[in-house]
Formats: sequence, C-alpha cells, structure tokens
Amino acid sequence: MLPSWTPLAFGFASPWLLLGACLATIPVVLHLLFRRQHREEPFAANRFLAEAARKHSRRLRFQHWLLLVVRMAILLLVAFSLARPFVEALPGDLDSDGTAVHHILIIDSSLSMRHTAGGSRRFDRGRAILEKIVTAAREGDTFRLLTIRAARPPVIIGQAAGRKPDVLAELERLQPTWEAADVVTALQSTLSLLDARELSEHQRVSLVSDLQPTDWQPEGESVHSRIHTLLAAIASKADLVVYDVGGSAAANSTIVDLQSDSPVAVTGIPVVLRATVKHFGTSGAGERQIELHVDDRLVSRRPISVAAGRSIDFEWSHRFATGGEHRVEARLGGDGLADDNRRFLSLPVRDRLQVLLVGGRYVGRPEDAATFYLETALAPDPDPARPGLVEATTIPERRLATEDLGRYDCLVLSDIGRLVRSEADRLARFVADGGGLILGLGDTVDPGSWNQQLGNTSAGLLPGRLDRIVEASDSTSGAFVFDPGNYTHPVLGEFRGLADNGLATTVTIRYLRTRPHPGSNVALAFDSGDPAILTRRMGHGRVVLVTTSLDDRWTTWPVLSASYLPMVHELIRFAVSGRWSARQRQVGEPIFRRVDATTSAGTLTGPDGSSHSLDPTTPRERTARARRAGAGHPEKRDEESVREIASDETLVPGIYRLELGPPSRVIELFSVNIDPAESDLSASSPGPPPTDLLSGIDVPIRVRWQPGDVPVLSDHPGNPLSRRALAILLGLLMVELIMAWRFRVGTICLAVLVTTALAGWWGGWLSGGVAGLLAGGLFAARDWRNRYGRHRRAAQTHGQP
Repeated sequence: MLPSWTPLAFGFASPWLLLGACLATIPVVLHLLFRRQHREEPFAANRFLAEAARKHSRRLRFQHWLLLVVRMAILLLVAFSLARPFVEALPGDLDSDGTAVHHILIIDSSLSMRHTAGGSRRFDRGRAILEKIVTAAREGDTFRLLTIRAARPPVIIGQAAGRKPDVLAELERLQPTWEAADVVTALQSTLSLLDARELSEHQRVSLVSDLQPTDWQPEGESVHSRIHTLLAAIASKADLVVYDVGGSAAANSTIVDLQSDSPVAVTGIPVVLRATVKHFGTSGAGERQIELHVDDRLVSRRPISVAAGRSIDFEWSHRFATGGEHRVEARLGGDGLADDNRRFLSLPVRDRLQVLLVGGRYVGRPEDAATFYLETALAPDPDPARPGLVEATTIPERRLATEDLGRYDCLVLSDIGRLVRSEADRLARFVADGGGLILGLGDTVDPGSWNQQLGNTSAGLLPGRLDRIVEASDSTSGAFVFDPGNYTHPVLGEFRGLADNGLATTVTIRYLRTRPHPGSNVALAFDSGDPAILTRRMGHGRVVLVTTSLDDRWTTWPVLSASYLPMVHELIRFAVSGRWSARQRQVGEPIFRRVDATTSAGTLTGPDGSSHSLDPTTPRERTARARRAGAGHPEKRDEESVREIASDETLVPGIYRLELGPPSRVIELFSVNIDPAESDLSASSPGPPPTDLLSGIDVPIRVRWQPGDVPVLSDHPGNPLSRRALAILLGLLMVELIMAWRFRVGTICLAVLVTTALAGWWGGWLSGGVAGLLAGGLFAARDWRNRYGRHRRAAQTHGQP
C-alpha cells in the first residue's frame, strides 16, 4: 500500500519499450478508415428514419468513442507493462517527520566483485553507491557497515557511527577479496544488528552485490531457503534495497584445477602436470594462451580455444632434476576477471620415497621371508637411465618398536602376528602425521589382537574388522580371483583400459574376510564379493589393508601375475599421497603442520611478502583461542598432546613458504588458490535475481543510486507495477468484449474495474475490491432506474396503473 502523503517520482526501467505505445494509434486509424459515411437518398421514408437516428446519435457516438478509448488503453498498457515502470519517493520528502535513520550498509567483497568492465570494478561501482548514500544522509543518521565474505567476520563497523567522514574513510579502506561469499552469515549478522536497535527507529538496509549465481542461487535447497527466510526477516524490520552492480552477463575463462598425477615427484622420473580450463558464458572464449611455469620459469606455452560452458584439460610431462620444494603455476590470457587466470601447485620432489618393510617371518631362506617378494618388486632397476621410485629398507618385526619411523614415507607390515599397544600408538601417530601404512595378512596374524590394538576402539587404523579365514574349498570354483569392477578407485587407475592387466587371472586360495568400517573404501574385491583391498584416511595419512598375503603363502599373485609389481608401487604411491595432500589449500583455509616437541616456532611468508610468526599449539589451546575469537570449535584432533603450527592468514592466492625453527630447519611450500565457483559470471545481468529467491518479499532491485533513492514501488519480484498494469490489462480485455456485446453491462464492468484499480492503489486491494463492488452496485441501480423508472413515470403521467 502506498501512503497518500508520499510525494512521488515516476520512471521506467526500460523506457525504450514505450515506443510500443505508438500501437495505440491503430484503433484510431481503423476507426477513421472504416467509419460509416453519411449519405442522403431522396426517399420519403428516410425522413422518418433520420429523425429516429438523430434522437440516438449522441448516445451512439458516446458508445463508439468510449469503446475506442478502451481499445487504445489496452495497447498502451501493453507498452507500459513492458517498460517496467517504477515509483519512488522524491528527494527531500523522505522522513519528513524528522526521524533519524539508521543505515546498515552491506557490500559484497567476494572474488567476483573484482571483475572489471568499462574500466571499473564491480566493487568500485558498489562502493560508490554506498558513498553516495552516506553523503546524502541527513545529520543525525547513523551507519553500520558489513561485508559479504567467507574467511573473516562480516561486521566492519559494529557500533552505530554518526560521523560521515569516519564511515567514508572506512569505505575507502575496503577492497575486494579473493574469497568466496558467505551470504548466510552476512544476512544473519545483519538481522542481529536490526534486532539490537530500537523498534521505533527507522532502519534502512542497503545491500550491494553482483548477485553472483553460486552465492545467491545455491544448489542446496536448505541454503536457498535460509537465504530467502533471512531476506524476508530483514525486509520486515527495515527498508531493504538491493543494488545489482553485476552489469550485463560476462563471459569468463578460468583455470579450475592444477594437479600432478602424484602428490610427490621423484627426481629423474617424469611427472604429469594437468590443468583444467573452463569457460563460463554463452559464447566461446576465442583464441587464448595458456602457460606453464615451474619455479617462476616459463617451460611451455600453448594456444587454447574453449567452447561455451565446456572444460578442457591440458597435460605436460615434466622431469625434475633436483629434489626439494618446487613451484608450479599455470597462467591464462587476461580477461575481465584476471585474478582467476592463475593457478598454483606446490610440489615436493624427492630423490626417492623411503619405504620401510617389516616382516613377521625373517628367518630361514630369503624367499621364505614375508617381505621377499616386496623387496623384489621394489628393487632398483639395474639400468641407471631408469631410476627407481622407492628406496626400501627391511627390518624384522622385533625392531619395529625402536625404529625411527620419521625417516620413512611409507611402512609395509607383512604377516605381523601381534602388535602391542605402544607399537599401535606409534603407527597411529605416524599415519596421522601423513605417513602411509600398508598392512598385509598371513598365517601368523592374530585377528583378535589386530582388532583389539588396531581397531576403532583403540588406534583406529584398521579399515575393517577382521573376521575369519576363507579357504578355497569354500568357493565353487576351487579358488578366488579379483573383481576390479569399474576400476573406479585411484589405486586401479594404472590398470584401467588394459585388457590383460593380470588382475582377473590372479588366483587366491585364502584370505581373511573383513567387514569394512564406515568411511572405508573397497579398492579391489574378490569374485565372492568380499574386500581384497581396503583403504582408509586417518589424519593426514592413509592406511591400506590387503586381506590376503603379500607373499606366495595365500595367493599366486607375486609369482604368476604381472599385476603384482605395478600394484605394489601404486599402493605405496597412494598410501604416501596423504602426506602432501594438505599442501593444496583454498583462500581462507588454514595452513597447518604437525611438529614435534623440539620445534619452538615457525614463520609463514605469503606471496605478497607478508610474514607471520607462528607458535606451536595443542588442540586445547586452539579451542580456547577459537572461542575467544568467536570462531567456534576447530577441527577435532586425535590426541591432546599433538603440537601443531597453524595459520589462517591465507587471504591472497599464491605460494606460501613455511619455515620451521630450530632444530628441524624444515622449509615447505603450500599453494593457496581461489574457489573457481566464484568465476561463474554468466548469470549476472541487470534487473532482479530469480523470482523464487525474493518471492513474496517487497525488495526493490536497483542498478544505480539516485537522490532520494529509497523506492516505494518498483519493478521487482513481490510488488511490481508491471503486474498491476497487466492485471488491469486483462480486466480491460474482458470489459472490451462485454461492451461490444452489451454496452450497458460493459459500462458497469468498466466502472467496477476503474474504481477497484484506483482504490487498490491508494488503499490496498481489499479496499479496492470493496469499492469496486459498491461502484458496480450503484451503476447497476442507476441503469435499472433509468430503464424501468422512465416507463413507470410515463405510465403514471398518462393515468395508467
């Protein structure tokens, strides 16, 4: 409802469509072309007809002209509706009662707001709108400022500020981030600030955003519903105005992924580097260039062309000559959002992967040892031109308790009978710190002891609960073979597409039936359906359980199958991949590393040159710090004694350098990349966002600021003038048909329609409906009186009863 005292300014969001009003001349032209011409015929009877027609000519002309006006109004309303009219309050008349206004200013500072078009960024255009709102505010108005971002709290000015220069200075300091947008948190904070103010105070919320589809049109129904609920709650407590600074739909290409085929490379062995480029938009990206840089040195440049809405992969094979920490970067030719045209990868390169083999049978002939076939599979190639991937060290079971596990990347236990609690705890710490653990079974394994020491109730290492031994006699075919299924697990990637890979022909005569725990994955199964290889993630490391033996006691795998040697290497590669998986982060995600008790401090240096000193903390200290900062509970760790260096100062994409203090003096590189979901600019366009998001909410959507820019009615979901005009248009179509059929009835319907529209505008649709019914009743009564009352009066005049 529009208050009657509100001065109005009128305009159109699409004024060029008003040219359609010229169509209203069509009924006039038709009327003039086909109107009846007066013609006189010299016939005596025509005098009587002319006299009779003259009596009704005025009424007929009125009917024709009124019908012509209705038809012209129909065409005018079509053009009026398409032009998207709006009505807003005039400057100087807002809050004429002198009430101070509390402004809550919200600006989207996510990555998509860095998009540049016409020489200016979306963020700069949005900030200019808020600066104009502050400048035009009256003395006594107060302000609060929030940003929409994901890695930091949204509130910038939490206490109401009355000094305009201070607010303008804070706006000037704001810059767009490289983060995603947490819309829900920003709206929740806004609602909390509104609830904290006095109800009698006039409050306005000005929200500036590009309405990026990933942020404002989330796929999750619960998040979408939550945003709608929060917007409705804010609109019920304040005047909410949304400014869309997205501009026209923008095509954009980005590097959505950069990875290697292994999280760690080995010197001398080629590693495959793969970049994925995606193009968002309705038209192709055209000819572009993609570059690969290794350690800040250009090593490759290729032309690319990506179709609209498609992705394309690029692969390079690179051989590292030296070990250590290396930087990899993919760069794409510039566009409107240059910040997502770079992707980073930190890649540690080792001279060899250090693998420790622990055998339960380490006596007798070498081939009788539980680790014999593992040693053979991991033995270095005699050809110096083909360096090996690993360097294996073999120890007996009794040395496991004293061996320095920190020297190794992966541990392989083959047919270990029992493990004591201290050994299980050492293994758990090794895996949690990023080490890989491969468990092979055999005759000496005690399932009860393994379940007790390594199961979920203790160390939590086993991917499943060991049950009982299954013999070949239990199979109808007399033996078991592997069933790789669809080769979906990463361990089987090397065998995918190879018809004679040896997996399906491997014969197993015995295995230990295992029931997978929740969170475990079956990498390979037997044809009986029982798991053959199970994997599990624990901390930063991975555990692999082979439910048969790794020697020839239970299977012909190491003797007769060509798949044994590559499978052993793939299992080791997969097991150790967890150690370096935490090296790749997104903007805002913390960088963390476990350290031992001797490490005193660390230093994190960002790509912008900023440096932060870090002190090791325990989970208890991190929880207390997070509570003081209001950040909730950090990730739960498995032990209270674990010390960890962590930092969330990862707000700039690039390569970060972590240097641990003495005595370790370790230097590690971490890559931080943007969230590629923010690169989708295809749905940004002038006008309102999807109607379902603002359905039923009176929220104006503007594209620019104007003096007194607090619209009362505008073309937006919830209360558009276009819809009102279309409703009147439909009514006029019905009225025109009725008037052409029976003019008197049509005139009454026209009176009802006009009265309802006018009363509905000023007093609401309920009042308009009541007024329309009253007007219709009055016109019907008047018409009945004119038609029948005249005859009654004439009869009374002539003395008829």
